[in-house]
Amino acid sequence: MKKIGTCPICYQGQLLEFEDKFQCNFMHSDQTFCNFFIYKSYSGKNLNLEIVLDLILNHETKFYSDFVNESGQKFEAALKISNGFIGFKFKNQILENCKCVNCEGEIYRSLKGFGCENFFLKRCGMFVYRSYNGVNLTDDHVKLLVSGEMTPFISNFLSNSGKYFTAKLYVNDSDFRVLFDYKIGDCPKCKFGSIMKMEKFYGCSNFLSDIKCDFIIWPSIFGYEISFLDVEIILSGDSTESKSFEWNSKSFEGCLSLDESLKLRVI
Repeated sequence: MKKIGTCPICYQGQLLEFEDKFQCNFMHSDQTFCNFFIYKSYSGKNLNLEIVLDLILNHETKFYSDFVNESGQKFEAALKISNGFIGFKFKNQILENCKCVNCEGEIYRSLKGFGCENFFLKRCGMFVYRSYNGVNLTDDHVKLLVSGEMTPFISNFLSNSGKYFTAKLYVNDSDFRVLFDYKIGDCPKCKFGSIMKMEKFYGCSNFLSDIKCDFIIWPSIFGYEISFLDVEIILSGDSTESKSFEWNSKSFEGCLSLDESLKLRVI
């Protein structure tokens, strides 16, 4: 078998040429192998010896524009060695200052969304689409999601029934699906329920249960429309920043909070 160079991972074995790949031949003292290998083809592009030597010596190749994705579309990328595996590197497509919470991989922009570099090699499930229910995500939203955090409340999602709604987004740990979270906070009255936006008010999830919790925050007060962030702050026990209100054609300023009987007040 032909030797083509020293392994760039263990630096002790030699890469041997096989029918479909180049693989390290080094065996550790515990009888396990290094197992690093480079396939002869990635996404429809066959690797010649020059490209393979680039990978071995520099840990990445030049950019090539003749890779082909599963839809048959050509794309431009370089190959690079990352965490002992061969992955793609895309020109100016890295989402800066964030890593995949699942595998620490770089996050790349693609035509349909944002994926971990190892997602494109089918080694990680992290992929976030560019939009959900009619709302385009910002880079900041995506950075939170791929880092395992929840977004702030996002408005104007459109349901299948044609109604707009507000929710947070998060990534499910088990299958990496992006899901909606409608919870604004814990109910301060029954202590068991979650406060969510109902059709006509913000109320407890136990409103219709056997507990019949009647905690309510109406969506407006003195001409001011209460936001999801306002409710979130109020439920945490704090007061909101100063707001503008109107009563009997007179304007006044104040902050929103709950009184001792858990009724909304302006202070």
